[in-house]
Amino acid sequence: MKTPGLNSIYADLVFYGRIKTIIIFVLLALLFISVSNNKKPPLVIRTTPHTMTVNENYQTNNGITNYDIDLFVRHFIQRLNFYDSFALEQAIPQALNMMTTSLRNYYKHDVCQPEFLRKLIDSQTKTKTDIKEIDFNNNNGQITVTAIYKREIIKYDSNKKAEKMFRAEMVIKKLDARTKKYPYGMQVSHFKEIDLND
Repeated sequence: MKTPGLNSIYADLVFYGRIKTIIIFVLLALLFISVSNNKKPPLVIRTTPHTMTVNENYQTNNGITNYDIDLFVRHFIQRLNFYDSFALEQAIPQALNMMTTSLRNYYKHDVCQPEFLRKLIDSQTKTKTDIKEIDFNNNNGQITVTAIYKREIIKYDSNKKAEKMFRAEMVIKKLDARTKKYPYGMQVSHFKEIDLND
């Protein structure tokens, strides 16, 4: 068996060295591409019942549509629910994060008192919310909203049900841009819930 000569071994080493160099440059190019793509804002796909829009830069393309307002109001009403003791821990903080600082402080200091929250937890109730109507007027970034909705309140231990109708009056402030903290691009600056059963 013939052993390879030094020239042949040297040629193989040079060949494999070039392949390794090419692989390193390809990996560096992939690393550069992934780092530069990581700095871009995420791709956002916004869907409505009839259309789908791809938004490649949600921070600058902050157009608030009627569908966005409707969705924001629905989510806020679902979350700001002081009749559901099982959703309290998750839903109320989410609703507070959808408010302006002054309204959030009002709810944190004046509404969400420990005694009130303890009563709500002890009531062992869950709810189903059915939003009947949402009307709003968008006036230069100040959105006034009126919503009518029904909450079905169910006692957990007895399955006893009660229905309550409400009207919500709210003012929503449009933000300059959508952010990770405020993905809707809106905040509630005023909220009043009126019990229509009285």
